[in-house]
Amino acid sequence: MVAILLIVLSAPLFASKVTIYIKKPLSDGGSKVLGYIIEKKNLGAEEWVRLVKDILPLPGNNPMYTVILDPGIYDFRVMAVTKVGTSAPSEPGRARVPYNNSESEVRLVCNDCPPISGKSISKAFSTPFDFLKFNNKSEVKVPFRPTK
Repeated sequence: MVAILLIVLSAPLFASKVTIYIKKPLSDGGSKVLGYIIEKKNLGAEEWVRLVKDILPLPGNNPMYTVILDPGIYDFRVMAVTKVGTSAPSEPGRARVPYNNSESEVRLVCNDCPPISGKSISKAFSTPFDFLKFNNKSEVKVPFRPTK
């Protein structure tokens, strides 16, 4: 009688960790950031693929996410998600994942989130000088008349 021993590894044999550090958007558009969508693509590939199907609720001021990937070169990008919508994708960051079970890191900066319609910019007065409220800062819009 022959016994067969099967060992299942939880991660690929030559996989390495990549830690993705995310800089939060400067503006949340007036709606709290609910989480992030992180995408990756292999070097030379055309299509971006989500790392995780759902929105990652990464809390805190310095969100980060660690993923285990096969060796290769990957581009990553991130988008912030609010109730209003999703920010434009960040500029891609590149990570080289070596064969030696080591760790790599990539840093991504989120773009600003879309504003809540009618809330982030609202007219306070309708006089020759329009007072605007933008991100809790009052600004004055002075009418311009060209001189001859």
